[in-house]
Amino acid sequence: LLGASAARPASVGVGIPGIVDRAAGTVRHAVNLGLDDAPFDLATRIAEQVGVPVALENDLNAATWGAHVISGVADLAYLSLGTGLAAGFVMDGVLRRGAFGVAGEIGHIPVDANGGVCSCGQRGCLELVASGGALQTMWPACDPPLPCLLDAAEDGNRDAIAVRDRFIAGVAEAVRILALTVDPEVIMIGGGVSQAGERLHTTLGKALADQAERSPFLASLCLLERVEFVSA
Repeated sequence: LLGASAARPASVGVGIPGIVDRAAGTVRHAVNLGLDDAPFDLATRIAEQVGVPVALENDLNAATWGAHVISGVADLAYLSLGTGLAAGFVMDGVLRRGAFGVAGEIGHIPVDANGGVCSCGQRGCLELVASGGALQTMWPACDPPLPCLLDAAEDGNRDAIAVRDRFIAGVAEAVRILALTVDPEVIMIGGGVSQAGERLHTTLGKALADQAERSPFLASLCLLERVEFVSA
């Protein structure tokens, strides 16, 4: 972790998925890393190796705070399209972690009663259709899957069109959930999948515009105008 020639820092911060107890320095329910309900004492284990105090933070919270600092937006939701799907919140300049440390775990909101079983144990979670992991399952032809999926859909491949539309509808649903539950000024989208950039923005914009055409209520929320993509 620390190179032999590197100056020793005063402390080390670690962002990790899962439910983080910052005071105890533990993490649990990092389902994509195989950590279950038992608290894993990560901070102490790292501190023993590096010899300085270690602070843990949920990785989405860390990314959300970074988006807030870089953008200057004091009221935002940060939607991460990575291996999983989750969001973080800065509200009036304050990071919102939640009473139990699970604020923003929208990927584990069930949206399809007949859907597959999620790693969290529920069925039909939003993460199963709107995440990098979902894309790899639905379109395993290449890695990363989204650019070539979009290429194939633009070339008229019907299977690709169906997968693309299902994925984009899931992302649009995530945006809608954030707007209807937290009502942030800005919804920033980041994470590995978001690196598809303008093509993803355009496709998502069409889905949000379609929603607005069908619902005057959703049109009044100006969702498309509130969505931004985190810069490199």
